[in-house]
Amino acid sequence: MALAVRIVRASPDQPDVRAELAESDAWYRANYPADSIHTIDLEQLKAPGVTFFTARNAEKVLLGFGAVVECGDYAEIKRMYVSPNARGMKVSRRILERLEAHAKSRGFKVVRLETGPLQPEALGLYRTHGYQPIPHFGDYDPNDPNSLCFEKRLDV
Repeated sequence: MALAVRIVRASPDQPDVRAELAESDAWYRANYPADSIHTIDLEQLKAPGVTFFTARNAEKVLLGFGAVVECGDYAEIKRMYVSPNARGMKVSRRILERLEAHAKSRGFKVVRLETGPLQPEALGLYRTHGYQPIPHFGDYDPNDPNSLCFEKRLDV
């Protein structure tokens, strides 16, 4: 039986979301140099042009989240995260598909993202879903070996 997951637009300013954001931030700080951490914080997640989604089970337990940031001619996926207790249950795939659907509904033909080499599960997810490596975009440093950028066309 498949895990019942509901992915909806939500405020990131919820106690369980804030706790998972803090846990995620701590992991990044423990594993990457400060210059290689490109997360966005709670206030940025609440900014205009940013849409935040949560994934919850039938008991409303937080399973993960992600955001779409509108960046002119492309949308960027940020803060993709799956709670440790929900990993291996295909929650990340469902969140990613929801974020892509939202970007497409907003008229974007391209989504981009940045991730790091210490996240093999994320890299596998993105590649499996059609993301292709691209040169660094936006403010990402092209000389940072801990920064990997990807893009997917939504109009094909």
